[in-house]
Amino acid sequence: MRTPAPASRPSPRRAAATVARAATAATKQKYVCVDCGYIYTERKPGDFKNLPNDYKCPACTSTKRRFKPYKEPKKGPNNARAMANRQQEISENGSDINPALIIGFLAIAAAGAFGLFNALDAATTVQ
Repeated sequence: MRTPAPASRPSPRRAAATVARAATAATKQKYVCVDCGYIYTERKPGDFKNLPNDYKCPACTSTKRRFKPYKEPKKGPNNARAMANRQQEISENGSDINPALIIGFLAIAAAGAFGLFNALDAATTVQ
């Protein structure tokens, strides 16, 4: 009858695999969607940068540009409550208004005012 080996030490192969997994997990970056709090975890280091530019958040369809690197303070799943809490933290730490939206709104308002003034000028100078 064969006796089992003592369980006090893992085999060298298993120990090496555990160390490799821990090192890989430490180098994987997480990115959080600033709109909804969804966390994207890379499968391999550098995966997020290799995603196509038209990548969308699976929870809210925000663009890839709306993701920021995320340092996870504690374990947090991608359920509705955790995502709402992360989104609240992000909102408190940064501006909710995208500067591009403000610039776009001002450009549209200026173009509308310019068109309105030209239309009024044309109406008053009819010969």
